[in-house]
Amino acid sequence: MISSIRPESETQKSSLSDVRHALPPTPGEIRSHLDPESRTKSYFKALVLFGAVLFLYSLTFIGTISPIWWLQLISIVPNGLSIAMLFAIAHDACHSCYTPSRKLDHWIARFAFLPSLWPYECWKVGHNYMHHGYTCLRGVDYAWQPLSLSEYLRLPRWRKWVERHYKTHIGLGTYWIVEIWWKHGVTPRGDDWRFLNKKRSELQVDRVMIIVFLCLLITSAGFLHCYFCSEFSLPLFATGVVTGVVLPFIAWAMLVGMAVFVQHTHPRTVWFEDKFEWSFFAASIQGTVHFRYPFPINKLFLDVMEHNAHHVDPTIPIYNLLLQQRKLEEAYPEDVIVEDFSVATMNRILGTCQLYDYKHHCWLSFDGKPTTDGVNLTYQGVKLSK
Repeated sequence: MISSIRPESETQKSSLSDVRHALPPTPGEIRSHLDPESRTKSYFKALVLFGAVLFLYSLTFIGTISPIWWLQLISIVPNGLSIAMLFAIAHDACHSCYTPSRKLDHWIARFAFLPSLWPYECWKVGHNYMHHGYTCLRGVDYAWQPLSLSEYLRLPRWRKWVERHYKTHIGLGTYWIVEIWWKHGVTPRGDDWRFLNKKRSELQVDRVMIIVFLCLLITSAGFLHCYFCSEFSLPLFATGVVTGVVLPFIAWAMLVGMAVFVQHTHPRTVWFEDKFEWSFFAASIQGTVHFRYPFPINKLFLDVMEHNAHHVDPTIPIYNLLLQQRKLEEAYPEDVIVEDFSVATMNRILGTCQLYDYKHHCWLSFDGKPTTDGVNLTYQGVKLSK
């Protein structure tokens, strides 16, 4: 019997080797390109950064409620930016990768989320489990999930207008407030509750903290503005609330809405309807964009746009991401999408990526016309889908 077994021919061996080589890299293979020490966390870096951003938030908040009108105006966007920076720190701490202590990370995240009014448990479910678990998979990852043409055509006229508004510069902020913060942070949906049911008591703590913080913020903004103006009146109180609370929140929503949009929306990114077509490589390397802002804007975003490295290994702290992103781009130069910020670039992405054809994997305009070529789900020539 043993003699009847014929060895594989050289052609067969070569063919099998080609197929194995053509399969997309596994998570372990992708992470092997990263430095093990990149996962090292530092109390000093984390706490100094947290303290510096808290100081910036406090300083710009005082500016927004100043009696000097021009100082109020120039402080609104920086205050919104400081909220975004605190949110980036909270995001890292929610991944338990900000400091060496998971318990400290837990409370840093809860407090750093307060200015953005995000419940810790809701973000953990939507981001850590749903977004990172199946990035760009329809029905699971809800952040900027594109509609198909048939879905769009079934919408009433007013809702079609809303969808068109979302794909505008201003609409990026509107989308974040309505579709992300309100529907998954303030009033979680059915799918969110699959995970949140076991965390109801923790979620109540988050909500109480946010309500108390918001009440204190509104009271401080209103009364301090009146105090600085040496006069108390309802119009002055309302002005302090608008410039110190409402407008910075809108500025923050615009910033985060744009950042999250460009991280996974691009003419070259692919969304999936079929779980069997999805892969870690397609989502984290090919479906995630390194969107480069000019210096120092990227630093003010705390390197959160080095997004492939974060998706490949969420345990890497934000203060170690930059070098690891470069390593991934060197390892997969044909697969990592790198795009430089410009108004023209934003217009191109907004105009190209409006609806999505999940069967042929191409982007469509709101008129149903393909704006990109269909994508064959292959890696080095081998078809990956069923």
